[in-house]
Amino acid sequence: MSEQAALERVADLVRRESGLELPANRQAALRAAIRRTGAAGPDEFLALIARSGSRAAVERLLDEVTVQETSFYRDVRQLEAIGWHGLYAAAVRADAALVRVWSAGCATGEEAYTLAMLASEAFAPGPPPVEIVGTDISGAALGRALAGRYGPRRVRTVPSGLQDRYLAVDGGALVVRPALRRLVRFARHNLVGDVSPPAGEAPFDLVVCRNVLIYFDPETAERVAGSLAGALRAGGTLLLGAADQLGRAQRLGRDEATGSSHPGTSVHTRPDDLLAHAVAAADAGNTEEALARIGLLLAHDPLNVGGHFLRGLVELPHDPRAAVDSLRRALLIDPRFSVAAFQLGRAYDALGDEAEARTAYAQALHTLDSDDLRYDQLLGQIDLGDVATAIRARISALT
Repeated sequence: MSEQAALERVADLVRRESGLELPANRQAALRAAIRRTGAAGPDEFLALIARSGSRAAVERLLDEVTVQETSFYRDVRQLEAIGWHGLYAAAVRADAALVRVWSAGCATGEEAYTLAMLASEAFAPGPPPVEIVGTDISGAALGRALAGRYGPRRVRTVPSGLQDRYLAVDGGALVVRPALRRLVRFARHNLVGDVSPPAGEAPFDLVVCRNVLIYFDPETAERVAGSLAGALRAGGTLLLGAADQLGRAQRLGRDEATGSSHPGTSVHTRPDDLLAHAVAAADAGNTEEALARIGLLLAHDPLNVGGHFLRGLVELPHDPRAAVDSLRRALLIDPRFSVAAFQLGRAYDALGDEAEARTAYAQALHTLDSDDLRYDQLLGQIDLGDVATAIRARISALT
C-alpha cells in the first residue's frame, strides 16, 4: 500500500470515529498527528492498530486531530438569554429536583464552567438547582477540564467581579473554586459513535452544543443534531451555536429558555408582519406555510431581500438549485449581505460546484461586518465571529 493510500485510510478512520472531515489540505497536519502518537507514518500506525490492544493509539490520534477551540463566555449573549428559572419551573413540573444541562463537545471545559457561573448568578444568593455534564471525545481535553486550571489569557473574557467570585489565583494560573466545580462533572462521549444521552444519563432539560457540527459532513451533522434533540426531556431545549445553525437548512425551534417565542400565525399584509410569520413558520419546521408566507411577501414587495434570503434557507435542504436562485436574488439586492453569501456557498456545495462555492464563501468573508444590524429579525443573536469560523472552515475544506 502506498503512503498516500495509507494516509487516506487513517483519515477515513478519523471520520468514522469522530465525524471529523480531514480534507486534502490538512494531510500534513494529519501526518504530524500520526507521528505524535509514536508511529513513524500512516503505514506503521495502521499496523499498530491492527494488533490487539490498539485502542489507546486510536484515542491518542483523536486527541491530536479533534478541534479543541473554546473559551470562557464565548458568544455570551446567547448563553445570557437562557431562562434558568423557566427551566427550573419545567423541571419541577416533571418531578425533578434539578435542571439537567449537557455541554456536548465541551473540549477543555470553559463552556461548562461558564454555564455554571451563569446559573449561579441567576439563582444567587442560594446554590443553583442545576447539574451540568460536560462531555468530549478527547481524553486529553477532559483531563484539562477536570483540573479546572487556566492561564490568565484563557479567563480574560470573564467579568472581573465573577473572576474573583468563582476563580482562585494559584501561582500564575486561575483555578475553578469548589462551589462552582461541584456543579459540573465531566465524562468521555463520542457524539458520532455513542448513544445520546450518554449511557447512564437521564434526559436533559438543556443541551448546549455550539460550533461543533460545522466540523462534520452534512449528513453526520444532521444525525448528531437529531440525537442531541432526542436526549432532551419533553419540552427541553437544544441550543446550537450560530455557525451550526447557519450550517443547517432550518433553525431549530426555540422556547422560553432562549428568551424567544413564536408569533401568532394569523395572516397579515404588512411586509414586516409577513416576514416575521414566515420566520416563525420556518423556525417551527412548517416549510409549506413558510413558503406560502414568503410568496405573499414577495408579491407585495418583490425587492424584499429578507424574503428572498429566507426562501433560499427553506429551499436549501430539498432543492439547492432553487436556493441558489433565491440567494442570488438576495445578493443582487444587497451585495453586502454576508450571511446570504455564506448560504449561497452552501447551496453550491450541495450541488458539487466547488468553484462557485469558493467564490460565494470569499464574498461572505469579505463583506462580514459586525456592525451590520439590518437583518436581526432573520438572524437573531448571532456572533459574527462564529459565522467567520464557519466560512473559513468551508474555504479550507475546498482549497
